[in-house]
This record gives sequence, structure tokens and C-alpha cells, in this order.
Amino acid sequence: MQKRFLKYFWLYTKDHKIRFVFLILATLTAVIISYYLSPLILAKLFDHIQNETLNRDNSIKLLIYYSLLRSFGLIVVWRVSSWLNWTLTLNLAKQIFDDLFQKMTKKSANFYSNNFSGSITSNFNRFIYSVAGLI
Repeated sequence: MQKRFLKYFWLYTKDHKIRFVFLILATLTAVIISYYLSPLILAKLFDHIQNETLNRDNSIKLLIYYSLLRSFGLIVVWRVSSWLNWTLTLNLAKQIFDDLFQKMTKKSANFYSNNFSGSITSNFNRFIYSVAGLI
């Protein structure tokens, strides 16, 4: 089941390769900046405090670097990542809806008389939101 699900995920995602790659890169960049680089600057500041080598010039410089890096990571990069995620999810859902609609219009009247339409709809929605929710 998981193999088939991933097959469908890649089937729809391959049309949006560039956006998907940029989403992965933006998310990785945001995580690296927010959780690894910013604390390193604070660690350097605490190192200066502990070794009593802190002066006004390097403390202000480190605090400015920390603020700029933290702001860039949390505000700019995470927002770009969120925008890419949102637009990719919407595009994937639209593409899946269109494909399912095309397939369902090709079905015979016998198919609809033998299947409950509510279960068909709930299966479609579950499939669409599980593929789109994977992102």
C-alpha cells in the first residue's frame, strides 16, 4: 500500500520538480540557520563572557549578527518555505482532482448504480488530502 501511495505521490510531484526541490532547500536552510548557526553565535558570545574577553565592539557585533541571522531564518526563509508548501499543495490537489474527475466521467452508469456515491467521494477526498498532506 505504501509503495503504491508513494508512486502516486511522485507521479503528481514530478510535474512540480523545481518547486518541490526549492521547498526542500528552503526548509533545510531555515532549519540550519535557526537551529544551528544562530546558537553558534550565541555560544561565541557566551564564550567571550566566560573568558572575560568581552568588550563593547565585539558584543554589539555578535548581537547584531545573531539578530540578523535569526530574523532572516525565522521570518524570510520560513515564509518562503511556507509559501512554497502552500502553493505546491494546492497545485497537487487541483491536479489530482482534475485527474479523478476525468477518470470518473469515463465510468459507466452501471458503476454508479452499484457503488454508493458517498463512499466514492470520501475515498477520493481521503486520497487527495493524504497525497497533498505528505508535503
